[in-house]
This record gives sequence, structure tokens and C-alpha cells, in this order.
Amino acid sequence: MVIFIAAVALVFGRFLWIYCNRPPHRQEIADAYSVRLFYGVPRVDSRGGNATFVATSDTGFAVFLVNTATGKMTAVKREDAMGEWGHFFDLKVWPWAPDDSAFIYTVGNELDLCRPETGETVASLDLPTEVTSLAWLTPNKFLFIGKNEALYRIERQADGQWDIISTLHADRALASTENYPKEAAAKAFDGRVNTKWYNNSRPQPWWLEYEFGDGKWRAVNQYNLTSGNDFPQRDPTDWQFQGSNDGSNWVTLDAHTGETFSSRLQTKSYLFSNKTAYGWYRLYVTRNAGGEEFGLQLSEFALNSADAQGKLNDLSLRRNPFVDAGSLVALSADSVAWTQDNKIWTLDNASMTPDLLLDFEAPGMPGGLLRGFSYSRDSGRFLLSCTNSQKNLIYRFSRNNPNAGSPPMELLGNIQDAVWLGGRADDRWVGSQGGSFVFGFGSHKESGNTLSRVKANTFTTTSDDKRIFFLGTISNEPSAGIWQYDVAEKELHCVVSYADYPSAFARKIEPVNDFILSDSGKYTVYLPADFYKNRHRKYPLVIGDTDFGFAMRGEYGRMWAPAVAACNAFVIIVNRPDWFNGIDKWGENVTAALERFSSRLPIDTHRIYLFGVSAETTYISEFLKHSPERWRGVMLLNPTGLPDLLRMSSFRSMPKILISAGGLEDMEKPLKKYQETALKEGMVVDLVIAPGEKHHLIGNAAQRQRTRAMLEFIFSE
Repeated sequence: MVIFIAAVALVFGRFLWIYCNRPPHRQEIADAYSVRLFYGVPRVDSRGGNATFVATSDTGFAVFLVNTATGKMTAVKREDAMGEWGHFFDLKVWPWAPDDSAFIYTVGNELDLCRPETGETVASLDLPTEVTSLAWLTPNKFLFIGKNEALYRIERQADGQWDIISTLHADRALASTENYPKEAAAKAFDGRVNTKWYNNSRPQPWWLEYEFGDGKWRAVNQYNLTSGNDFPQRDPTDWQFQGSNDGSNWVTLDAHTGETFSSRLQTKSYLFSNKTAYGWYRLYVTRNAGGEEFGLQLSEFALNSADAQGKLNDLSLRRNPFVDAGSLVALSADSVAWTQDNKIWTLDNASMTPDLLLDFEAPGMPGGLLRGFSYSRDSGRFLLSCTNSQKNLIYRFSRNNPNAGSPPMELLGNIQDAVWLGGRADDRWVGSQGGSFVFGFGSHKESGNTLSRVKANTFTTTSDDKRIFFLGTISNEPSAGIWQYDVAEKELHCVVSYADYPSAFARKIEPVNDFILSDSGKYTVYLPADFYKNRHRKYPLVIGDTDFGFAMRGEYGRMWAPAVAACNAFVIIVNRPDWFNGIDKWGENVTAALERFSSRLPIDTHRIYLFGVSAETTYISEFLKHSPERWRGVMLLNPTGLPDLLRMSSFRSMPKILISAGGLEDMEKPLKKYQETALKEGMVVDLVIAPGEKHHLIGNAAQRQRTRAMLEFIFSE
């Protein structure tokens, strides 16, 4: 009897200790760490009264219009997550009209102009391509560069309608699809075998096209193909070489079947008879070496003619100034400028002819990487942000320099992404230094006006230079929000918070920066929030083996790991180099990690929780066939495999299970049946289904739901 009473007292004391050590404000912490994610640069009107931005919403993604004074937000356009797993979207916001009469957002090839008062669409255009850069010239006219490497001018007509007035493009490369921008179609025509075009789509056929944009058509009678650097399964085997006069109707000039490439980066030449000049040529591939699941790739596709020397389509020589173009910037009501490969191009609206203004790599020029520029209409000066020999530098360059060809003037080092503040004769600017803001005049930094607490990811200024808007943090917030800084008053104001429910109990928690503890990056380790205050206390542990960047960052994972740490538990992640590399060693890697850290950290061995994401759950389920009683719980996030309940029920002690999945995965019925079967076997299975979500939980509401469930699962005994 005495032994029984002692045992009961021991168990009761254990649960009392756990209860007393439960983290306070658990739900508040879960909500605060369910942060919204921002995409791209916030766009503000000329005086900073309103701004537009793209961010995650409660369900999917949205374009938001916000009043910067009141913080009132309106979802102008919502878009559910796209793709099989639900992690793609194509919303973008663009600059406001010069008179603040309209703002622009795009959804793929659709462009909408909206009223600033309500966000209501006043005009919608179906464009021939996606927008990559846009600049207003006047309230009734703007230019944009498209993903198809062409420039377009759009104007408002007398009847109020908006129409494309003109199109300008040089030589350009097109493809059925492309892995843009790293393995874009243009990479097959750049004269470099160390780059390539890769078409990862299916099904076949695939095509790769070159268009001559100067109106001078060519009679091609030979072409060269260079195989890719890897995966011979992606080599073309059956194809037709075709020409066209309009880009729509094609004539087959040459055809091959059963072709092979004996090595990587091998060039093969094909000669045929043709005397007709065409403006478009393409390779139309109907079969590759390995099957459509591998896609298609080529390092080079060269067009030749018997009456011409060298390649006819070398984009490294016949460079299209709109390929990989940087942001368009209006220089006046009639001209724009943009960067491209360390060059600055300008274009006059009347002539619509690109002119090379500055080549940063030309003889006598500073060289290095031209990151971007700011332009002052008042002074006619450019402020160039560059990187040279791993140093960030800013330069001043005059558009109307009387000494043509003279290099830009270096102003200051260790400054990046600087912009003019008015650009008047005093040359006042603001830039970034280590993520903080620095103000200066000409070649001198302004003393006493550095926002040292600020960590800005990106920033912009209003046209009246009175306010700076940035996406970042100002102290210790868990994630970035949109802030504004009043330059004259030197005051900060939050425009859009990092989360719908921010909290003083949520702070930025980063993995420990300790090479010994992390084994030179092999492990990612989050320490409990109170660890340094109470090192003798034993803390719960959440452990898994995953590709940290894929499963724990961005829209895929968000911030449940620091939320767990904020509630006083260890989180240890074995870092796989990529998603599938080593996934079959999941159990082995987690066991080794646990042995390593058990002797280094005060871990409560009675409260160890496993977690896995997607395909990892299959390997966790296999791992749990052996000694499942060792684990207090298992968290399966968007699982593709589930533990064998009958096998686990034969053990004396079994872990509880949390399953979190998207409602659109069509798994709710089988998961509920699994939950019912578990209950019959005496096991606890918590099931959380996020409505409207796919294999990746995107919406803020779904992230909140998951994080709440995980904290409840770990800390509620």
C-alpha cells in the first residue's frame, strides 16, 4: 500500500511539475509567430499616404491597399495558391501614377489599373506577356518591359480606354517553357556552353525559338546543337528545324530522328539546303532520350548561313537591351533608363530607340557589379550602387556630363542601394549599411542620423523626399513588417505589422551560432527562451531531419520552430543538403543527433517529440516500428505516410500523434478513419485540417491553426 501511494504521489508530482512549467501566453505566442510573408517592394504614392503590397492573406496571397496613417488594409485582389502543392502565385504591384490617380497590379498577363480611394479596377488589359518592369512617364502613359524581352508603351485614349500603342524588341529567344531566369531560353543563344536552356515541363513536344528583331531576316542553312552539362536523358533525339514569316505558321526545313549525343557539352552540326530568309526559326522537338518526365535542355543553339561569318544569333554580340533588364526608371515625361549587365540604357519616347548611356566595364570605368541606380530629375544626376572587389560603393554620374566618356565619381564606400533625397545641388542621399539606414551629402556621411536599430530588406522614398518606407524590423520583432520613417521629424511608424496578432511575448529567435554545437552547420539548433536564465532545468525536445531551407523557411514552414523555442523547448534539426538526398536515413540521422545532444543539453528524455514533413513521414513511420515508446509524441505535417497502428499497439507505451494537413489534399476522410482506428487501439491522434489549403499551408489562418495545435500538443499534458 505504501509503495502504491508513493507511486501515485510520484506520478502526481510529475504532472504537477509539467503543469507548473507550461508556458504562459501559449496561444498568444502561436498567433504572433504565424507571420505574414511579404513579396517584392511595397509601392507608395508620391506623398506616402497610401501604399500597395503583396503578402500572404488568411487564405492564399493578396494585393493589399493600405492607408499609411491609419493602417487600414483592403484586399484588392486575392489569389489562391496555385500548382499541385499550392505554393505558386503571380501577383505583383507596380509604381503609382505620377499624380496618384491610379495604381497598378498584375496577375500573370493581366494588368489592372485601380482607383486609390477604393481599390476598384477602372481598366483591365490582357497583355501578350508578363510584366518584369514598369515606369510611368505621365498620368496617361507608361512603359513596361515584358518577360518576352520586349518593351511596350501603353496610353490612355480620348475615350478613356487604355491600349498598347507600340512594341519594341531586338533579337529575342522564346521557348515552350523555361526555368526562368537561371535556365531561360536566352541562355541557349549567349555563346557560352556553361549556361543552358532547360524546359522542365511536360508533356512534349518542346520548342526553342529565335526571332530576329531588327527587320532583317536571314536565310539559315546550318545549325549547331550543344548538349547540356548533365542528364543525357534530357538530350533531344527527334526534331524538326523550322522557319516562319510571322511566328505562327511554320515551314519544316530539316528533320532528324534517333539522334544521340555521345558526351556532355558535345556540339553537333546540321547542314541543309535553304535560300529563303525567315525572321523566326525554331527547333521543334518531339522526343528526348529519357522520356518526357526528364524535360529537355540545350547549352547552345546556333544558327549559321553560308554567306555570313560567325553565328547569326549570338545574343552576346547582338545583345537585346531588354534581356535580364533591371527596373525601369523615368528620367522625364519622355524618357526612361534601366540597367542590364553593368550597363545603363536610355530610351526616348519619341524615337523608341534604346541608347547605351554607360558601360560600367568599358576601359577607364570603375568596373565591378552595377547593382542599381537612383536618378534626380532636378540635377540630372545618377546615383550608382555598385560592388567592386567585395566592397559596396556609391558613385555619382551626370547624364549631361560635358566630358563625355569620363568615369563616374566615387562618393563613398561601404554603402549599398543608395537613393537620392531630392538630388538637389547638395547631393543628399540615403543608403543601407549592414541593413541600417545611413544619410549623407555627396562624399560624406551625415553624423547623428543613422537608424542603427533598423534592419531593412528593401526600401523606397516618396517623391517629395519626406518619408522612407521599408520592409524590415526596428528592434527584435520575429519577422519583417512595413515601416515608414519621417526624415524631418526622425520618427518611425509601423504601417503594416509582421502578423495579424503581434505580441510583446514574441521576439526574434535565431538558431544558435555555434559551430561546435551545430557541428559546423550539420545541425540547426533553437534554444529554449529561458535557457540562459535556467540552464539546470530540463526542457522538452522537438527533433527531425529535413531540408531546412525548403521545409522550415518561407511559405513552406513559416515560424513554428522559434514559436516552440519561445515556449521553452529545444528544436533540433538535422540539415539534409537537399530534399531527397539522405531522406532514407531519417531514423539513423535522428538517432545519431539525439545521442550527440543528450550529453550536451539538458533535455527532458520523457518529453521528446519527432516531426516530419511530407515524404519524410513515410520514413518516420518505418522508424516508429522500432521502440515507439521512446517518444512522447510524433508530429506529421502534410503526411504521405502514416505509422502502422497495429504494430505500435503491441508496445506497452505508445506516442501520441498530431497530423496537420491541407483540406484540398483529399486526405480528410482517410485521416479521420485512421484517427478512429487509433482510438480503438488506445492511441491518441489529434487531427488538424486546414480548409482551402493544399500540400503547403500558405494562408495566415492555416499557419495560426497549425502553430496553435503544435504548441498545444507539446506543452499540454
